Amino acid sequence: MLATLRTAFVAAASVLSVSASEWGGQDLWIYSSAWYGEQCSCMCADVCWHPTPYMIEHLVTARLFAVYNNATPTMTFMADGTPQLLAASSTCAKKPALFSKPAIDAVGRAKLIQYFPFEFTKNANAMWDATYAKPNQVVPLFDQPCAGAMEQEFLGAAVQIAKYIGTPAVFTNNIGKTIPKQDIVDAFAALGLDAVLVCRGDALFEVFTCWGKNEPFQYQSDAADQRFGPAMPIACPPGVVATGNCKNETVSITKFVIRNTTSIA
Repeated sequence: MLATLRTAFVAAASVLSVSASEWGGQDLWIYSSAWYGEQCSCMCADVCWHPTPYMIEHLVTARLFAVYNNATPTMTFMADGTPQLLAASSTCAKKPALFSKPAIDAVGRAKLIQYFPFEFTKNANAMWDATYAKPNQVVPLFDQPCAGAMEQEFLGAAVQIAKYIGTPAVFTNNIGKTIPKQDIVDAFAALGLDAVLVCRGDALFEVFTCWGKNEPFQYQSDAADQRFGPAMPIACPPGVVATGNCKNETVSITKFVIRNTTSIA
């Protein structure tokens, strides 16, 4: 899934064409709704073998990215913490780190498991458990350290947006079927959201929506007090629209294949 996002962003903007900012310099946030029926169709991640009950037939959070209007990420990192090429010229001094236990506890581990499953977890049953013996195997990196949202705010937004979007009936009523892609666009439009569809072949892989950023109050002159997390939905700029790759008029809604008799709660 992450590789698909990176490919889409690189295709939209092969070089960093705008100067990076220390804190909250992005133009917008992209929220990605994952359809794991398709994502797990050729992925051997532990979470695909031991899925949560919810992710089998519902949209969940894939990623939340701070980007410029041309879809270039402001700051993204590889799994080992080294910056990607697109982020190499950023002046941000903050470093990625695993999400902390206080942030996870504040949002709620159970909510994160349900609405924001960690796709690369090495142990699905210990997902989002910061007390696990090897937390780097079950807790993801906070890879947007300069986007103007603190850990708790970021995780809270990932959960709250997932709850707001829910899973439109066009998904749940058509699992294993092929439908007009406009039906999905219309379902998101009914929520006030501009949807950009990403496919693998003819199958829906994920859906991007665009969100403006919070603006600090005038009296918050200290950068440490300013927050630029996701705010209201906005129309996706052309650079983000260009990342959509569902070229046909129809898309298939892949049914999740249960590979194991058990799933985590």
